[in-house]
Amino acid sequence: MSEELKLILLKAKQMDKWVPMNLLKPYEVDSVNLWRLEDKGMLWIKQHEKAGYLLKLTLKGYYYLNHDEEE
Repeated sequence: MSEELKLILLKAKQMDKWVPMNLLKPYEVDSVNLWRLEDKGMLWIKQHEKAGYLLKLTLKGYYYLNHDEEE
């Protein structure tokens, strides 16, 4: 996962916001297996009628990615 994508997801979690997946295409979101992250409980994915897929980190995902940022 690219550093930019991590930062976007972390900031969105801090603001308690969902991120539309179509806005993340420039950040190599296709190379990340998002469904696997959802299965691990690190990410929520939901389908929205107008916005398409929306992503949001779970608390587990937030702590995992935030720990990576601090190192």
